[in-house]
Amino acid sequence: MSSSPAPSSTAFVLGASTTGFLGTPAAGIRPVEVDETGAVWLGEPVDVGPDPMYLARHGDTLVVAHHLDDGAVSALRLGDDGPEALGAQQRTGGADSCHVSISPDGRWAFTADYTSGSLSVHPLGPDGVGPQHLRVSYEGSGPDASRQESPHAHQAVVDAARSELVVADLGADRLRVHGLAALAAGDDTHADIHLRPGSGPRHLVVLGRHAVVAYELDGTLGMVDLDAPERGETTAIVSTMAGSAAASSALRRSPTGLLAVANRTPNTVSTILPDDEAGTLELLDEFPVAGDHPRDIEFTADGRFLVIANMASDSLTVLSVDPASGRMSQVGEPVATPGPACLLRMD
Repeated sequence: MSSSPAPSSTAFVLGASTTGFLGTPAAGIRPVEVDETGAVWLGEPVDVGPDPMYLARHGDTLVVAHHLDDGAVSALRLGDDGPEALGAQQRTGGADSCHVSISPDGRWAFTADYTSGSLSVHPLGPDGVGPQHLRVSYEGSGPDASRQESPHAHQAVVDAARSELVVADLGADRLRVHGLAALAAGDDTHADIHLRPGSGPRHLVVLGRHAVVAYELDGTLGMVDLDAPERGETTAIVSTMAGSAAASSALRRSPTGLLAVANRTPNTVSTILPDDEAGTLELLDEFPVAGDHPRDIEFTADGRFLVIANMASDSLTVLSVDPASGRMSQVGEPVATPGPACLLRMD
């Protein structure tokens, strides 16, 4: 760990659990920087309320999803003196807010509530997050009785090219697709993309024509053609880890075009080469994270390094990534930080 950030480093904000959801309780969110050698600098934690476990940003506004039994979302203004609270924390009406995203115009915050299987829409403005505008409660289930007894909204991703919001529902094996204009108008109408039973879609990345979906329950990635008349067809299924272990978590895209996905059961991360035009996925490498429960991952701004938030072992690991081959290697030793849950890159 370096004593101060380097001028050419990539800045992140680290979300964490303050209540001991997994790992040691943290004091709040904290700034992180990774320099051109892969060395890590940690700033001082800032208390922004309980369990700030997922973060999103629009301009100088930081939006926080609080992973609580009574789900909540809040906003802060980012300044030279650190984050400053904007308005009051708002309840989502759901349980366990696990992901938040922001509309391209910065006017709306979309929060996925895992346990209640719901989506919450809040206005976002200069005074922070406003009272709830719309709550969408999903229906459905899947064949895994222990994990899919009801809907579980795990991520809400803005597809700016199609002016849509795509919600990954792990509990019902579906992507829920909303029009952004409809949500802004208070309309909860949505289309369902049905995926493989028992797969458990957790996270996704929109590439262009396709969405690449990380399936938590069977440890695979798959491609969904978003422009096809029947958008339910999933192609190019690839296993992201050796053996039959599952529990995929975060899926991220590198600035160089590679994908990386974290595999929590074997404590590894995998790199994948996607081809949006051909609709194919190629597994390139799988590498241990030198920690326990990699809940989130993110690339540096140049794509040369991948940072892993190992929540259960209270650590960050940095891996070097070859942009051509996708091969990974560890840089230094893991850096200690309590309960890391989310990595938000600030470029």
